[in-house]
Formats: sequence, C-alpha cells, structure tokens
Amino acid sequence: MRILSLFAVAGLFALSPVPLSPALAATPQASIAASSLAAWPVRIMSAAEAQADVALMRRALETVHPGLYRRATKGQMDQAFAALEQHVKQPIATTELYRLISLTLAKIACNHTKAEQPPELEAWRKDHPSHLPFRFQIVEGRMIVVGIDPTQTGLTIGAEVTQINGRKVTELIATLGAYVPIDGHTIWSRAYGLADDSDLMGSDFDHFYPYVFGVAQKFAIQFRAPDQSRLETTILRPVSFKAWQTLKWPGPAFRSNFGDTTSWHTIDPETAYLKVETFVNYRKPVNATAFYDQIFSKINESGVQHLIVDLRDNGGGSGDATYALADFLAQKPYVWNKAISYKTLRYGDLPDHIDTWGDREAIFKAPLANFTKTAQGYEEIPVNSPEELLPRRPAANAFKGRVTILTSPANGSGSTMLISKLRDLGRVSLVGGKAGGSGDGPTAGRIFNVKLPNSGIEIRVPNAFNQMQVQNFEAHGGVTPDLLVEPSVDDVRRGQDSVLAAAIAAPTPVVSTKVASTSPALLSRLTGHWTGTLEYRDYQSDKRVTLPTLMHGAVAPDGQSVKLRFTYDDGPGKTVYGGFRLVIDDQEAIASKIEEDGQPDLYRIIGDLTGKGSSATTLVLWGHGSENDQAVDVRETLTISDTSYELLRETRLKGQGTFQFRHIYRFTRQQQ
Repeated sequence: MRILSLFAVAGLFALSPVPLSPALAATPQASIAASSLAAWPVRIMSAAEAQADVALMRRALETVHPGLYRRATKGQMDQAFAALEQHVKQPIATTELYRLISLTLAKIACNHTKAEQPPELEAWRKDHPSHLPFRFQIVEGRMIVVGIDPTQTGLTIGAEVTQINGRKVTELIATLGAYVPIDGHTIWSRAYGLADDSDLMGSDFDHFYPYVFGVAQKFAIQFRAPDQSRLETTILRPVSFKAWQTLKWPGPAFRSNFGDTTSWHTIDPETAYLKVETFVNYRKPVNATAFYDQIFSKINESGVQHLIVDLRDNGGGSGDATYALADFLAQKPYVWNKAISYKTLRYGDLPDHIDTWGDREAIFKAPLANFTKTAQGYEEIPVNSPEELLPRRPAANAFKGRVTILTSPANGSGSTMLISKLRDLGRVSLVGGKAGGSGDGPTAGRIFNVKLPNSGIEIRVPNAFNQMQVQNFEAHGGVTPDLLVEPSVDDVRRGQDSVLAAAIAAPTPVVSTKVASTSPALLSRLTGHWTGTLEYRDYQSDKRVTLPTLMHGAVAPDGQSVKLRFTYDDGPGKTVYGGFRLVIDDQEAIASKIEEDGQPDLYRIIGDLTGKGSSATTLVLWGHGSENDQAVDVRETLTISDTSYELLRETRLKGQGTFQFRHIYRFTRQQQ
C-alpha cells in the first residue's frame, strides 16, 4: 500500500459513483478540498488487495451470519456483493472502500452487522476536526439543535438547521440515512441513529459524512432560530471526536454504562419512575440482580401502584442486565428464547481473521453434542444456555403493580427483546414512539469482528439468531406502542416530555393482563387410572430396580393443572406413596412439576403441545435439579397417548459429561 496522491484521490472518487440511488450517485467526492485530503490519512489499495478483503468479508458473512437472508433475499445480497466486487476491479482508496462496504452491509438490515473504520482513520478523527460542532435531534424530519460548542457563536439551541455546506438537510438525511444499519424495515429508527449511535463515532451523520462528502474544513450552516421565520447563516469550525464527546445535550453520554445511568424516583404517591438508559454491563460490570434488588426493594417500600420504566434511550447491551429487569417485572415463570440457532459451528480458517470475547476453544470447537442439527444449521440444546432458554422465575422483590414502558426508535437488540417479551406476557402497556429492533429476536449472540487484513476494516458479524419465546410480533421488525406519542419540535425546544406526561395521565392500562395459557387437552390425557412400572438406577449399587406402580391422574380444582398420585409396591408389606401436580403453560412452553410441599421444578418444553388426535405426543423437558446434594442438568422425555404414558428422566452433573439414566415410568391406561 502507498499514500494516494491528491489528484489520484480526486479522480478515483469521481470514478466511484454510489450504485444504490440517484442521490448517492451524485455524491461530489471529486470536490474535496486539497487541504482536507492532505490531512486525511487516505491509503490506496491495489485491486488485488481490495478484492482479497471483499472476498474475505463475503465469505465470512455467507459462512457465519444466520440472518444474511432474513430481511433481504439471497438474490438481493448476491447483487449487492457483485456491485461491490465490480468497484474493486481497480485501485481504490481505503475511505472509498469503507464507504462502499458500509453501504453494502446496510442492505442486510441487521443492526449488529456493520463496519469499523480503518484504525488510522479512526485514530486521526479522534484528535482532528471532522464532526459537527453541535448536537441535534431529528424531529418531524427537521434537524433541531440541542447542544452547541461553547467556544463558537452563531448558532442557538432550538434552532432548525436547514442546510449544511450548501446541501439541504432533507437531502443529507436521505443520503446518509442509507448507511445507517437498522433491523428489518424499521426505517423510523434511522433518524435516531443519525443523531446518536454508541456503536460508531458518536452519530451516524458525523460518522459517515466525511466518507460521503469529504472532511469539511468549515461548516456553512443555514438555520432558522426558534420563533423566527427568516433564515440566517453562520460559519462554524468542525471539531474532533474527542471534543464532540464533551458537547452537552439532553441525551445519554457516549457509551454509557448500566450501573452509572440507571436511577429511579417517585413522581407522586401512586407512581414511580425508573430510567434504564442502557443494558451495557461489560465495560464497568455490576451484579445486575443485586443492583435491581436494591432499587425494587425501595420501589415496593414506597407503596406506589404504577411503575413507569423509561427505556427510550436504551438500545440494548448485556443479557444479564436485560433478563434481570424482566425478572423484577414478570409475574409468572417465563422463557426468554425459543431457540438460539447458528448457521454453522465449524468455520474453517476464518477464526484466523476473527477477534471476539470468550474462550476461543469453546467458541470455535464447540461440542456438536450440545446442539441439534437442523435444515438451517444448528440449534443450541437448552440446558447448555440456561440464561436464554431455560425457565426463569420472577424475583422475590418483583413489582406487582401496573407497569408502563416508554419506548422510542432508539430501542433495539436487548431493549426491544424485553419490550416484546413483557408485552407478550400481558405485563405492560407501551407508550411512546415506535421501537426499532426485532420483536421476534435479533441476529446477534456473539459478535465476530472479522478483520480485513489489507484495509484494516473490521466487519461485525453476529453468529446467532435469538428467536424470542413470543407468540405475537411484527414480522418486519420493531414494536408499535399501545399509545403512540411522538415528541414535537415544540416539545424539544421547550424541554417538555409529552411521552412521560401521557404515561402519567393514562388512567388505566392500555392493555389488559392475560391469563396464563395452559394445555388442557394434553393434561386431560393424564386423567384416570394407570398401571405399570417404575424402573430406576439405585444410587448405592448403580443397579437398575423395577417396582410395580399405579398412577392416578385427576384435574386439579383450579382447572389449570393435573394431580398425579403414585403407589409403589416396594416388596411385601412395603407400599410407598408419592406424587406431584403438573402445570403446562403452552404460551411459555414451561412444565411446572410441583411437589406437595415444595418449590415448583420448572422445565422448558420442546415439542408439540397441542396433543391432537389419538397418536402419541412426545415432549422433551429441560431443566435443573439436584441429586445427592449436587446440582444437575435434567432431561425428561415424556410420551403420552390415549392409552400409554412414559416418562424417561436423565441427569448429569451441571454442564459436565453426558446424560445418564435415572429412571423411567411406563404406564398403560386401565380399562374402565
């Protein structure tokens, strides 16, 4: 590689129109100022170098990405890759390659799939001016100033910016918006990403502007002051990314942390307000459950009956902080994910180019026995991923009153998953703007940072599809609130919170609480008298013992469960009795086995819960338990027909080895 000459850069940019829209094709790259190019650390890559990087990127995406064709068809992505490959048939600047790669990745419509700048460009931008010297929000399609550089004059908070360097703001929003990664068809979330993005360089508008229009030496700003009709113009200096981060504005700080930005207070004797700006809990980790427990203890002590949870600035983050909040808001056991699926578990030589967190041996050589092979790839066996796939219980200090969640287009990833899950449980009403993200789960999981060796560009590639355990979701992404309230320009200028005001004023929940869903048809198959055997493995001798056994099943008075009573013949004069109550929640795919004087054992159910017809139904129950005072993973296989019942229980030390036989019940229904 070598430093590209000024005139070569200008000519190269001029020969590289953007292929995806007429507006982008007209991008005036050739007009970049000479002084800008002299400072901007652009490198030229040979065609062979660029082609190798693009080929590696495409191979990584096609091998790893479980959602590559989820929102776009294979034909559309093949076309996008082909267009990119056409551009690298000639030498290309690193800036231009980064621009084109970013535009290509945006077509996947996955907010976890994006490109990091070449390191020398990112390092340069931290200390050299390339950002707007003000913060803004895009409201009603208008750019409203909400923070300014205190060292410069000419622009006021609340002003509407209409042009920047001779380009209309509407054009800039449309042009730069094409580079913003979004989930699905949530185009309403683009405006938020343009104004604030903690993944890239502060805001997507500032991040992509130099790659599309060049590094500006100055910003000629045309604006309209609040309550004024005439347009004014001012000239402002760009600022470095470090300086941009110090600009004060009403939104969250760049890359804030869960423990630092979560707070609560009472609004009135009946209402409390909990703000959770982010679920990111890996940069400065705290024990999320203990952290929430302190907060909810105080909320419950306050005696409020209505809790407003403000997630409007929350784009997701760490699983522990997300699940733990669900534990303090849920009122019944629940399961987070239906399945965590992977396109592949073997990656060839790609790990040589991948940087990620965690145990690389466990990631890239995961035991195939921990997964189920599917037509699409692999699904993780629930017992190997308890946080996401196994049942969770409400926290002891869970809030039991009415809950309202405030939503916005900033929501994505974990925050949208939480919103979707709590709504599906019938637990919350939603007030605010339309959420981004995917209510049925994102393509996320572990992020593989694939480094393209010649350009230094890193591609973020998610390796898992987190399919949520929800029955209702919007197929093309996002979540529509029950009460749609979007801030107006006047709200922003006056510092009014119309969304919070609407949530406080709502006299009753917008949605009603759902009753737990059960499978009465399946449970009814267990009623009546049964005769058979219990075969078990003796703890002491490790030999198998068989006992004649009777079972009687009857629907409990609550109509939502069945009581199973067992009579064991353990030899002459030695009759043993036992039993439990079985509850099946088909909405959550949970089986609860409740001993007469014990805490329910919760199991995740895999299989068809409808139990239709006279044929046998097989369910696999996954969970945790204890044996000989040791924690174990549990797998129970339950097969039920109109005339037969079989339950095989297998266990293993938690997370270790293979499952071992524990016992099996075999019954035949007695003829009436």
